[in-house]
This record gives sequence, structure tokens and C-alpha cells, in this order.
Amino acid sequence: MAEDIRSGGANGRNGFSISENGVLAYRSGGSGGTVQLSWYTREGKPAGTALPVGDYSQIELSPDDKRLVVERLPGGSGGSGVDLWLLELSTGVFSRLTSGPDSEMDPLWASDSRRVVYTVPDGKEPGIRQVVIGTGDTPVFGDGKANRLDDLSRDGKLLVYHAANGNEISVLPLSGDRKPQVVFRSPFQKDQVRLSPDGRWVAYTSFESGQPEVYLAAFPSFTDRRQVSAGGGLMPRWRKDGRELYYVSTDRRAMAVEVKAGPTLETGTVKQLFQLPGGLVISATNYLWTVTGDGQKFLVRETAGAANAGAIEPINVVINWPAALAR
Repeated sequence: MAEDIRSGGANGRNGFSISENGVLAYRSGGSGGTVQLSWYTREGKPAGTALPVGDYSQIELSPDDKRLVVERLPGGSGGSGVDLWLLELSTGVFSRLTSGPDSEMDPLWASDSRRVVYTVPDGKEPGIRQVVIGTGDTPVFGDGKANRLDDLSRDGKLLVYHAANGNEISVLPLSGDRKPQVVFRSPFQKDQVRLSPDGRWVAYTSFESGQPEVYLAAFPSFTDRRQVSAGGGLMPRWRKDGRELYYVSTDRRAMAVEVKAGPTLETGTVKQLFQLPGGLVISATNYLWTVTGDGQKFLVRETAGAANAGAIEPINVVINWPAALAR
């Protein structure tokens, strides 16, 4: 009936739908990947491509801005699940970082830009692991639950993660008794939790208003909570010095807000930096964009060829698909 169907990768959501009255709709381009990683300046001008067309999901830039860790979906990595790959930005060398039988996801860099902590959310032994560039990986934590990793404190002493349903946010000390503790619980879905560089504040995405919005709160108490975005926001990122917070609006605009963080928190007026390309896939669970430490360049996972065009791949329609079954 149709070939070369757009693949949904690890989530198994392939790009087609059929109706009972004989209409088939699908997106093509499943075999070679459909997204690329593109750079944009703070003014929204294209500034090159980090990776050509492939099957990529979440991306994380190292603290020194020299390396990128990428979730690569099974269609592009040849593995049985999501694997982590490493891109050296100065040389363009793109190499495998993990190769476990299950999916490795939610990568986070340690402050030394050499260690990556990540989640294995399913399989026989779900948990949190760590890999050092050039060596093997080791387990960090596991309680048998499908937790999702959020952030690693700059001093490397604390991990932040949330339950699969998003109702609980927990912290895990990486020294001492290493006993996890729930620090925030509510009936609303929460995700994309990011600590400020000084560790006193936290940005996160929550659905408590009925749509995804970006919030700030004191950490780890989650007191002095305040909504930052208006009209929808997700994927918050801090500037390296903690003086600016970035997020993506639900209508694909790169937004910035000035932050004065210390014992108390002050925020300035939210301003639009630039309109992101129509090919950017927004997500309230995955991080599909990142920013350099100085806040001057943004790396975006976007539909291939959609940069500044506002375009998405076309949908193909086949009429009377049951007739193909009789051939």
C-alpha cells in the first residue's frame, strides 16, 4: 500500500493512519532519518549544521561547549534501543558512547565535560548509570522503577529525577548514605527539571495550569514558586552564569528572561529572542534544543530542510487502500 514510512523511532509511533472508508495518510522518509541538528544565533540567523539528517532525539551540550551527547534512535544506530552518541564539535567525529541492549536516555554532563550520567528507563534492570569518555559505564542508582533523570548539580553531589508519571520529584545524594528523598509531590505532571548554576533555584515544566508552563522555585524546598512563561512554555535552559533563563513557547519562539538569583530571586520581563523554525518539534518531556554557556548560540533539533522555512514534511494520501490487498 505504501513504502518508506516515517518511523517514530523508540516510541514506536510510525507516521501513518488509516480509516475504515478506504483512506490512508502517511509521511515518508522513514529509512534515512528525518531530523537534523542546526545552529542559530541569538538573533535567529542560521549558523551551520552540527549533524546532518539522521534519527536523533534528546541533545545535551557539554559545559565547556566542546562536545555534544545525542540520543540516537534505533533506525540510525543499528541497535535494539536508543543509544547515546558523542559528537566532537571541533572535528565532527561522531562515535558511539553506549551500546546496551536496552534504551539509554536522558543524558547529562558532569561539570568536567568527561562524564555522562544517563537513565535506563526500562528493561530487566532499569536505573541510572554513568559513563566516562573513553572507558566503560558503571551503575549509579536503581530501585526497580522507571525513573527519568532531570539534572546533575554542578558540584556533582546531587542527582534530580522524577517518577515516570511526573507526580514526584526526588533527589539522590551521590555520597554518604545515598538515600533518595522525594522533595516535591503534586497531582500534576512535572518534567524538565533544571537546577540553577548555584543550586539554589530550579526551573521546571508543569501542567498545573492545564498546559505546559515554565516555573521557578527554591530548591530543594520548592517554595517561592512562580510561573515564568505565559501562554505555554517548555524545555527551560539556564545560562552558565545563571543570569538568564531560556525556554520555548508552545508556538515555537525562543524566549529569554533575566534572572537575579541569590538568597532571593528576581525575574525581569520575558522577551522573545527569535522565531524558531517550523520544523522544531516541541516536547514537554524531552530536551530537543540546547544553548551555549554564554547564551549566544542555540542548537535545535528540527525537521530536515525546514530551517527558517516554517515547513514540515508533506502528508501523502492514498484512496481506496483496501484494493491493494486484493492484488
